[in-house]
Amino acid sequence: MEDTDVPSKDIERRLIYRMMVRWWEARGGGETPSLQAMSLQNMEHIWPDVFILFKLGVEGGPVFELVGESFSGEGGDALVGRSVSEAPKDTLVGQALANLEKVLDMGVPFTHGGEFVAGAGQTVLFRSIIMPLSEAPGTIDRLMCAANCKVQEDIRE
Repeated sequence: MEDTDVPSKDIERRLIYRMMVRWWEARGGGETPSLQAMSLQNMEHIWPDVFILFKLGVEGGPVFELVGESFSGEGGDALVGRSVSEAPKDTLVGQALANLEKVLDMGVPFTHGGEFVAGAGQTVLFRSIIMPLSEAPGTIDRLMCAANCKVQEDIRE
């Protein structure tokens, strides 16, 4: 029996690249994919690293609609239903939101990476992507974001 939770050697491991490929495939020749189209893109290994924003055009928005399990250690579950302004800057979610306005203005995915000092004083290296989603042509009604990181001590030789 094959363990489907462990990616094979041939599967691309870079989260941001995998998300970008899925976004392009989900477009299906259209302008911007829908959440449903993205959900059909073999996402089972990726969902824990994803958060989704909605209510983009309302005062106090965007708002967290879904926050993946990978963000639970930094209070991810508590962010559901809250504005992005409430995401602490010293967390992976807070850092991943850096290009939010660019994505809304230009309607294309943006990637971001770098390092930050987490609340516990650890230096964290991260990569993230924010991708527009649309249920109707010409509008962006959700943003799908993915991010992952490593604590700097974890990558020293």
